[in-house]
Amino acid sequence: DNLQLVTTFDQGYNAGHQVSMAISGLQIQGASFTGKRLDHLAADAGSASTCPPALFSWIQKRQPLPYPNYLSLPLYRTEERARVLFEVQLPLAPGDEKADWVLAGVALFIGA
Repeated sequence: DNLQLVTTFDQGYNAGHQVSMAISGLQIQGASFTGKRLDHLAADAGSASTCPPALFSWIQKRQPLPYPNYLSLPLYRTEERARVLFEVQLPLAPGDEKADWVLAGVALFIGA
């Protein structure tokens, strides 16, 4: 109960933490993500795009999270969004409102 799972897309953060798992090929719907922050989709964008590799670490709950402004998003097993595996934290740009991204239906799923 003293640990929490955190997500980073920055190798620098993980230098001081043991990475438990790295996942490549995660897909995002409702936004685009380059590893630094969420961005709105372009009008001609597809329904999903690939995220940079995600690094997962267990840290003490008293330790600060890697991003001061972030959004926890569900990671689904498939694009149909039937089963949530766990939540992934993605960084937001300063001033971004979490509610805007929730309304956009942003979610992650494991790529095919």
